[in-house]
Amino acid sequence: MAFFFYFKEIKIIGLENGFPREPLLYLPNHQNALLDALLIAVSVERKPYFLTRSDVFANPVLRGIFHLLRMLPIYRLRDGRGALRKNQDLFDTCSELLSQGKSIVIFPEGNHNLRRQVRTLSKGFTRILWHTLEEYPRLVIRLVPIGINYACATAFPDRVALFYGSPIEVIPVKTPRASSDFIVANMDKVTAALRQLTTHIDASYSYEEVLKLLDAAGVDYLSPEEVNTLLNSPSNLNIRPKNKVGIKWYHQAFRTGFLLFNLFPVLIWRFLIKKSVPEPEFLSSYRFLFALFIMPCYYLMVFVLVTLSIGSIAALTTTMGLILMNLLYVKNC
Repeated sequence: MAFFFYFKEIKIIGLENGFPREPLLYLPNHQNALLDALLIAVSVERKPYFLTRSDVFANPVLRGIFHLLRMLPIYRLRDGRGALRKNQDLFDTCSELLSQGKSIVIFPEGNHNLRRQVRTLSKGFTRILWHTLEEYPRLVIRLVPIGINYACATAFPDRVALFYGSPIEVIPVKTPRASSDFIVANMDKVTAALRQLTTHIDASYSYEEVLKLLDAAGVDYLSPEEVNTLLNSPSNLNIRPKNKVGIKWYHQAFRTGFLLFNLFPVLIWRFLIKKSVPEPEFLSSYRFLFALFIMPCYYLMVFVLVTLSIGSIAALTTTMGLILMNLLYVKNC
């Protein structure tokens, strides 16, 4: 429900590609920090576990939320070689969860980045798979790649589309170099799938130049297949820019009304919370969590103040009108 009030549009395609009682690894691309995990958590019927980089657990405010969301810390080389030893316990936990038919979400790129590009995948998820199959050689595990696509990941209101790809069955490679071949084979399959499920500007192109061309052409980033079709041929990059459309008067009216009637939370966000955002990739996550907690309090405050001033009927009308106006702003701007 909270996402309905935050996003202008949410598209979820391919949810049928999940298996209700079989072990799954969900493997999404990662652009928008915590928001990526929250979108997956609310869109799938199963309650998956999430592997999350360990350093974010240092934030005491977010730590409690992470535990509620079934998030498990995974350690990287940058956390120190001593910390990497803790991953063995994590691998054992993941193997046990998969053997019980649970699902786990791993962001295989290993970090988040706003670039519209599938980055080189980390070997972490393949090592978990290998470890699990060593313990449970007859276990059938499937990989479900997920393409998360934002119209503008730092904007509000924004639009988002999640594409759940076709499941990839994990088959061990039995060769003298079994472990290495297994890792390469599964990383290649997942990389290829993710590059179809989200916009991928290849490293052979000048990223900034191509991005400007795509933005000028007004492409819909919620339709990655169409965008990638443009990118698959160098000749398609000579995109003819569309005429820019100015801001419509009613969009400006909605924006002015939103800022005016929500001045108290807007000021708190801009001058207190926004300044504490550590990275651009966390901007939307902080904004969403801030709105999730502050807006119900703000609506309650408005209701109480109007009740004390005029009466409960006027307060209910005013509060409901404010909620409706904010919703219209999100859905129309």
